Amino acid sequence: MPVLKSYKLAPVDVYAVFPAGPRPSTKVRALVDFLAEELR
Repeated sequence: MPVLKSYKLAPVDVYAVFPAGPRPSTKVRALVDFLAEELR
């Protein structure tokens, strides 16, 4: 059951921070891509 359906949050910036070095693993990249799409 949806609660507070009409309540909207203010937009916020979200950042993914990766350690220096080689590219992040495929799993990490997939998670970041998924979250970027869902939080858009």
